[in-house]
Amino acid sequence: DPAFWKSVVQEIDDGWRLAYVDYGPSSLCDNPEVMLAAVKQNVEVLSYGTKKVRSEPEIVEEAVRRSWKAVEYAANVNAASIVEAVKQDWRAISLYMDHFYQGPTDDLSKLIESNPQIVRDERLNGNAPVMLKAVRQEGSVLRYATEELRDDDEIVFHAVAQTWRAMEFASLRLKGNEDLVNLAIRQEGLALQHAAPAIRGNARFVMMAMKRNMAAFRFAAKFLHEDTKFWDELVRKFPTAWVRWMRYGRGEPSPGF
Repeated sequence: DPAFWKSVVQEIDDGWRLAYVDYGPSSLCDNPEVMLAAVKQNVEVLSYGTKKVRSEPEIVEEAVRRSWKAVEYAANVNAASIVEAVKQDWRAISLYMDHFYQGPTDDLSKLIESNPQIVRDERLNGNAPVMLKAVRQEGSVLRYATEELRDDDEIVFHAVAQTWRAMEFASLRLKGNEDLVNLAIRQEGLALQHAAPAIRGNARFVMMAMKRNMAAFRFAAKFLHEDTKFWDELVRKFPTAWVRWMRYGRGEPSPGF
């Protein structure tokens, strides 16, 4: 009697186990109504369903709402369900790629919008169009890109435009790109720390960074500490620069601050 087993599932702790593992008839595996009640108790029970039941949108959506891991047990996952799954955890994309991905024709845009972290999957971190969409939304995911894409001008510029912190993950070549460094420093002076050594030794960039955040001075190249012209200009532009001169401008090692 399906109605009886539905009551067992709904009213008894671990009733789903009694119904699907211990005592219930095999016919329950093909019963959508009982399965819907069961996944509300434990999404793993979906693995006992027939392919027909594991393809039911209502059942799969209910299971995924409760846990992204339900994607592993589903026989079919609609767009709404996989979007919900990746919202919960980027790792849902790996299950999707394993079982449902249709290849390049499969539009991943909505999944990227739901969670840009999906590019952590190694099957996506070298995909330029996917990575570009992801960094436009969350620049710091550049850290998961392949070395080749970290050296891609368009991708890296969009990542840094979204957040200066993405500078940390740019290729060495791009860390030395003055336009890129300028883009980052306009957001936050501390971005200087991620620039190439040549730029950290460029007085113009150091002072530009200090205008945003005086603490950026700590990332200036050490040889600037002995550059008289640098200190002359620094003192003229920053009223408190003499304090730094007293600490750093006389050849003493920089303790940071």
